[in-house]
Amino acid sequence: MVDFSIRVGNTSDVDEHAECVYYDGEAVIEGGNVTLDCSERGRYVSFRREGNYTQINLVTICEFIVIGHPLTTEDCPAGRRGPFCLETCPMGSFGVNCSSECGQCKDESCSPVDGHCSDGCQLWSVGDLCKEELSVPSLDGLTPTLREVNDTSVAITWRQNPHRPIPQEYAEFYGYTVAYAE
Repeated sequence: MVDFSIRVGNTSDVDEHAECVYYDGEAVIEGGNVTLDCSERGRYVSFRREGNYTQINLVTICEFIVIGHPLTTEDCPAGRRGPFCLETCPMGSFGVNCSSECGQCKDESCSPVDGHCSDGCQLWSVGDLCKEELSVPSLDGLTPTLREVNDTSVAITWRQNPHRPIPQEYAEFYGYTVAYAE
């Protein structure tokens, strides 16, 4: 048999496969073999008989060896890493070749592609990727002012520490717990 090609593609539709190698050398006799080199990358490999042949030939492929380079020589797409980019980024990393570190995500994991936290940020972290840390409000060196006392609550106010201010866009603070002891 002569006039056949090995084709490679990334879909199962063989009509979309690109020709990798074409064989038009000596006829391969029944029981014979031929070795062809193909350096294309793809998920699917197909064999195609070329030309206008009216007879139907049965081709049995007894051994088909795919030898790949052990490591990719290019960057993997965002969210992937490893040989042939087959691994998803491990928890805590994201981006091209998983080279970026996740921020302070609430569930300690972020999107392996873009680093966004699906459940939001941990306490005191903000921003698109939860990488901005807020200053924890503090009473350091300041005296709180007792505003009101009743049977069920105590109202206390204080000023922000001028050395550790909370940025205005994040100035929503929910409060401290005050313990009362006699």
